[in-house]
Amino acid sequence: FSTLRRRPSATPVPRAPRVRSGPAPGVDPRAVLARLDGEPLVRGRNVLAGWIGQGDARLGYLLVGSFALQDDERALVGEALDALADAPGLIVDVRPNTGGDERLAQAVAGRFADADLVYARSVWREQTLPGTDAFAPPQDRVLVAAPEAQRYRGRVAVLAGPACVSSTEGFLLMARALPRVTVVGRPSRGASGNPAPFEVLPGLTVWAARGGSLDLARLWIEGVGVAPDVPVEPTARPGGAPADAVLDRAVELLRE
Repeated sequence: FSTLRRRPSATPVPRAPRVRSGPAPGVDPRAVLARLDGEPLVRGRNVLAGWIGQGDARLGYLLVGSFALQDDERALVGEALDALADAPGLIVDVRPNTGGDERLAQAVAGRFADADLVYARSVWREQTLPGTDAFAPPQDRVLVAAPEAQRYRGRVAVLAGPACVSSTEGFLLMARALPRVTVVGRPSRGASGNPAPFEVLPGLTVWAARGGSLDLARLWIEGVGVAPDVPVEPTARPGGAPADAVLDRAVELLRE
């Protein structure tokens, strides 16, 4: 991504405090599968769903590893959400998700909304303004609630981390705006500038950001990231046993 600078005459874009996050640890599938009760309900290349626990303590778990899904895996996400509709609490894991189509992210988050709401604002470079780095006024991004029959009514914990960029950061902004959703884990990377190719010379194409994202406080997330509601740092267990402190904290949170 190119650096986005602001001309004095452009729309002011304040920055949030810098949130530090280290290399993305990914998700240890052993740790996840060890917590699922029985066989997964749904399993695909980028989608995994199942139950954690039993009886009244049972929680739903859904891993969405990408928002750049083919039609068959998009269908798996819907199938998983339908299968977990009766769970008293639901964990949505997007820690390995590096983005894709924000419309799919909206389709998932829309299931957790009781009404349409603004979840973020976008700023775009405006070619008609003087200079090459001026921005037009921020534009609202609206999450449309799913039809009532498709809405999940319980509490949701979204697991996040530094591998989350692009449309996944849009999903995290949706999660932060939803009253029944809590983001757990580590800050996202802060790279949602909607890059596009520009041919600057014959045979030389440069990818550069066309804009960026602001949170509901109108703070710039580029290079900053989306902070979790409940910060959790990953930990290792003695002897190399599979550990997932972020998932464990989400389970505790939903059972409180």
